[in-house]
Amino acid sequence: MTADPSASTEAETISVLVVDDHVLFTQSLVRLLSDSPDIRVVGTCVNGAEAERVVRETKPDVILMDLLLPDMTGAQVTARINESNGRARILMLTGLADRSTLRDAIRSGCVGHLAKTESVDTVIDAIRRAAAGEVLIDPELRSELENENAPGSTLTRREREVLELLAEGMSTREVAATLHVSLNTARNHIQRLLPKLGAHSKLEAVAIATREGLVRRRPEAESDAAPAGS
Repeated sequence: MTADPSASTEAETISVLVVDDHVLFTQSLVRLLSDSPDIRVVGTCVNGAEAERVVRETKPDVILMDLLLPDMTGAQVTARINESNGRARILMLTGLADRSTLRDAIRSGCVGHLAKTESVDTVIDAIRRAAAGEVLIDPELRSELENENAPGSTLTRREREVLELLAEGMSTREVAATLHVSLNTARNHIQRLLPKLGAHSKLEAVAIATREGLVRRRPEAESDAAPAGS
């Protein structure tokens, strides 16, 4: 593992962690990314256990995660990182992955996927877009996932907590304060739960969750729905 945890990133710089056991690929990617002034590679890892530790140390904005690692899959690492540190935006690097493997990666909470054959300009653009909050998932694949499972079946424990708070009428800032996490972390949890519900906004997510019985109805809503005089 190569890391520079002491190098703090400036406000306009995107900190990136690369997780891949192919050393030559990683070294080449880091060299190319270093040419971009707004991107700073804060570390590289060759397996999932190492990645979990380095994420805690460096708190990267974006993680480039190999789909297959020696000790576990990229999807498994992604799920573990998202549970413990919802701040990072994870992009999955794929080689010859089939659609089933990609679906597992998206279910785990990655915000996008990139083929390892993409140009460096495409990778840099994806890093910037992911850091800005975009979800970079193939629309057809996203549609398959939405139709494959009942709404909310793949929500993590933390995402369910966030959904409950949204259903209580809290703003994103209030959710962050209640869960004692940063505003960016709360936003990332929300952005990850939206596609799992097939929703495009917080309001729609709450409506779907209420309809599917994933959250309790707010008392005011129950009162409003009660017949007059009851």
